[in-house]
Amino acid sequence: MQFSEFFGEYFVFLQNYFYKNIEKMTREKLLDYANRIQILLSSEEVDLILLQINNILEYTSVLEEFDCKNSEEFQFMISEENRLRDDISHPSILLVEALQNAANKNENFFKVPKVIE
Repeated sequence: MQFSEFFGEYFVFLQNYFYKNIEKMTREKLLDYANRIQILLSSEEVDLILLQINNILEYTSVLEEFDCKNSEEFQFMISEENRLRDDISHPSILLVEALQNAANKNENFFKVPKVIE
């Protein structure tokens, strides 16, 4: 499995790991997790992933300092509503009208040059 394919499963693992432990990831733990999800990693990939996980854990450890017990839950970062126009349906033009200015047509279809060979 390529490193890019591994990233999705690595992210799920990281979420599970992060919510259970905020301790540093060791090479042995990483190899154990990789073995559990049946992924073979090269030594370079293990080193890179280990560095990335520990950097993320160190970076997110700042969150431990905040007391969020009395915080209000929210779904969106901003309170603005959608400013798009209302979706109002209108009658379409007739097929004959749509095809009348076509340079090349075939009964009920526009004919265009072939793009894929």
